[in-house]
Amino acid sequence: MHARVEIAAGVRGRLVEQLREHFPGAERAGFVVDERLTELWPLDLASAPDGPDIVPCPVPSGEAAKTREVLAQVQDRLL
Repeated sequence: MHARVEIAAGVRGRLVEQLREHFPGAERAGFVVDERLTELWPLDLASAPDGPDIVPCPVPSGEAAKTREVLAQVQDRLL
């Protein structure tokens, strides 16, 4: 499993392009986001026909949610 973290304005709009550039040939990618943000900006991430399937992975807010259990839940969604 490979990872790349990007925190920036407009990242959703560049997601498929960035995935193609950094992970050519990838079949699936996770988009990990704070669950509160999904209320503000719904995760309507349509996969491009020639890009990987994009799996939204909302996680609980806050430092307390940065646990192995939450990581395991994200990994399970991607398997």
